Amino acid sequence: LTLALQAWVDANRGDYDRADQLAHESLRITQAVPFTEATYAAHLALGTADFHRERLDDAEGHLQEGLRLARQVDQRESMGWLLGMLARVFMQRGDWATAERTAQEGLQVAQSAQHAET
Repeated sequence: LTLALQAWVDANRGDYDRADQLAHESLRITQAVPFTEATYAAHLALGTADFHRERLDDAEGHLQEGLRLARQVDQRESMGWLLGMLARVFMQRGDWATAERTAQEGLQVAQSAQHAET
């Protein structure tokens, strides 16, 4: 998980090559186990790096895969982050209707995660 989170930090700082390297290493390590939080965190990092590089198709692919995995284990906080980044991808493409639906879903997921904690 630490590698995946560092990759996400690097992607947001603009060090996309390092983000790619760490996220792919995290995915390689997690392949030995059926599923871990690091798997969808790595996809979030890769999607974020691809978004900032304007590789929107690749970004969407990573974010959708991370979202699929996070949904399997009802990891709502991660789902919120992934949906937020997906909304940014759709906005960048000018697909405002999909961006709005995705952002609304992200907001609902984040709110449900907060209520689950209380």
